Amino acid sequence: MGTICGKCHRPLTDPKSVELGFGPECWASINGGGPTPTGAARSDYDYHLSGDDAEPIVVVTDLNKGRMSVTNNIEAIFGEICGEEGLPLQGTELIYRDSDGIYDAAYAEADGTVHIYALHHLVRPKSEEEAILAMQEARRATSDDTLDH
Repeated sequence: MGTICGKCHRPLTDPKSVELGFGPECWASINGGGPTPTGAARSDYDYHLSGDDAEPIVVVTDLNKGRMSVTNNIEAIFGEICGEEGLPLQGTELIYRDSDGIYDAAYAEADGTVHIYALHHLVRPKSEEEAILAMQEARRATSDDTLDH
């Protein structure tokens, strides 16, 4: 959710527009006057599962068709995918490629709060495989930091 329209970048003041991420005119031009989507349907994305069945990794791609970005709608998208796939929200790993082609990762806490973290501290991952390796390295570094304290 943002206070700037995702299409024309003008300020949003109406609560429904702020929730949607677009003003009414921009939304009508994007959606053709159709019903206002809710949850993950506010974003255009594709996903698949990678890794093994014991520890699958959700890989999301922002299709960048003018609606809310995956980054700004990550909570709804993460929840919907986990629900569809029968995965627990907490403990499921997710990486996503944003509309600029940059990979980031996300994780959820027990209360459902989703946090995003960068995967390009040293080198920007250019492929799904590189992003998965960067996520695994970030996870190891976090585990090592926790053990050191």
